[in-house]
Amino acid sequence: MKVVLTRDVEGLGRRMEVREVADGYARNYLFPRRLAIPATRGAQEDVLRALKERERQEQRAREQQEALAARIAALTVTIPARAGADGRLYGSVTAQRVAEALKEQHDISIDRRKIRLRETIKDLGSYQAQVSLGQGVGATLRVEVVQE
Repeated sequence: MKVVLTRDVEGLGRRMEVREVADGYARNYLFPRRLAIPATRGAQEDVLRALKERERQEQRAREQQEALAARIAALTVTIPARAGADGRLYGSVTAQRVAEALKEQHDISIDRRKIRLRETIKDLGSYQAQVSLGQGVGATLRVEVVQE
């Protein structure tokens, strides 16, 4: 029996996909839990319309992410930190501090978990951080650590 999934079903598919399932599985599990509806011609047309809309939204989101990536790649974030006479920091600069400085200096909010430092920042100087924006879009952010 063909059904249209109304929600993501683990092991079966994502929302708005048409799947072939056993009759009993559809009648006894999917339909009573409202996880799927029968795949009538009207339902399949709705699915096609929804998939096209989802595609347009994903394309728009990707374009926005690429624009943000280009903006981030052109920026430099300056982080003041306490350091000794030899330039060694008291502590280290973390992805959290980089995210806070990016928000403070350039008004761009990025989750700290999406920022990857290539190396632990424990000295004054210039570094690079990888920023992942999702859908395979990323940018390299320059980080300058200066004496406080």
